[in-house]
Amino acid sequence: MNRFSKGSFWHQKKKLPVIFIHISFIIMLLGYLFTVFTGIKGRIHLREGETVNSFVTQKQKTQQLPFSITLKSFEIECFSGTNTPKNYKSEVAISDGKTQLSKTISLNAILSHQHYRFYQMSFDRDEKGSWFTVKYDPMGIFFSYSGYVLFAGSMLWFLLQKWRLYKKYTLV
Repeated sequence: MNRFSKGSFWHQKKKLPVIFIHISFIIMLLGYLFTVFTGIKGRIHLREGETVNSFVTQKQKTQQLPFSITLKSFEIECFSGTNTPKNYKSEVAISDGKTQLSKTISLNAILSHQHYRFYQMSFDRDEKGSWFTVKYDPMGIFFSYSGYVLFAGSMLWFLLQKWRLYKKYTLV
């Protein structure tokens, strides 16, 4: 019997990375389903100095936050020689009664706090207010990122396995 025949241990071992790649896709799909069915998405509008502890969901319902968020300042950076915004950022303070944090939210920097993520979305024309997208999705993020990590590890395992076989039979 050939040591690479279908029933051999080596043949079964070669299949493991491929099986884990498929499992990673299933885990990523679970993350997507959790996001669709349990995730909450909405928006917040804040003016400088204003504090809120809720946001409006896509279904036009008010959702309470377990903390309050205050817009301390807002700033726009434009492309040189134009009035076209290159970046805009909001300095915010978050307070949950016990701790007070100061954070920056910009086009390239989201704010994550207690499984809520805040994205800079837009701003008021007078540059004194800011709009944020709010997402709450702890289970979806967990499953999606776990799937990504498993996928990357499985692909690496698969490629190293192929490389070892190549090296074994070509460098003899």
